[in-house]
Amino acid sequence: MSEWHFLPVPSKVNLRLKVLAREVSGYHQVETLMAAVEWGDRLWLRWLGEGRGVELRTTGEPVGPVEENLAYRAADRFLARSGVGGRVELWLEKKVPPGTGLGGGSADAAFVLRGLNAVSGAPLDPWTLTREASALGSDVPFFTGPAPLALAWGRGGRMLGVEGLPPAPVVLALPGTGVETPWAYRALSGEGEHEPGTGSEPFLLDGDSLTDWTRISRLAENDFEGVVLARHPALARIRASLADSSGARFALLSGSGSASYGVFRREEDARAAAKSLAPAFPDVRFVATRTVRRFPSPVVVGGPGDVPPT
Repeated sequence: MSEWHFLPVPSKVNLRLKVLAREVSGYHQVETLMAAVEWGDRLWLRWLGEGRGVELRTTGEPVGPVEENLAYRAADRFLARSGVGGRVELWLEKKVPPGTGLGGGSADAAFVLRGLNAVSGAPLDPWTLTREASALGSDVPFFTGPAPLALAWGRGGRMLGVEGLPPAPVVLALPGTGVETPWAYRALSGEGEHEPGTGSEPFLLDGDSLTDWTRISRLAENDFEGVVLARHPALARIRASLADSSGARFALLSGSGSASYGVFRREEDARAAAKSLAPAFPDVRFVATRTVRRFPSPVVVGGPGDVPPT
């Protein structure tokens, strides 16, 4: 198979994020509600029957050493676990900056797995695909799952897809710097005399609590905000400005930051907020997007010899 396949890669926001007890391994358990949003990286891939190995080319945001990139590692893992053999070519346009809490690298890895599985005849069943995703990172299974809105527990591998929540306009605020996730966990663990999450109320669900944005807004919470916004007052101002924008339902930090987001009632409210906030924060990029109704499938964009557009 020599055709290039195109995949728009979504990013994610955490509508709720509770950090729970720390395991003996040093990892923390989490409880989170994640929603995919349309804006994100762009991926082209093709699987060739001849040859062997993975080739990754990138444009846009820096990605570091190729062999350490999650998209590269996902392709390499797919070839090893699926038994299909051959060679994989990837072309990745990076738009999501690292350290923003939007899951850019995790989404790249997941959509490499999803895309390669689709174009090679689905040698991995959904359970195996999720297991391989879990080995690559805690957010990767969410992007390989069937639902772009999901509850996740543990390290992210235990998930429950949620149906029925209508798409909503979202504004992403992307500052010029990132927040290191390991630091955020260490800072959170050092607060007070208790482990993070030991005082948290349980996440109680009823049949309608996750199918209505008004009810979602009552659940919206992120444990990282206390430590991240205290250390980075500029991020606190961005988040507050989003929350105060006309038509905003709520605003939160996503993941451990540095990106904030606001969920809005109407598309025009989201566009107006992105436009009006830009002059006040010249070093921040504001992106108007929306939550995803369903994850995209790979689309053929060319024949032999074609290269993806840059």
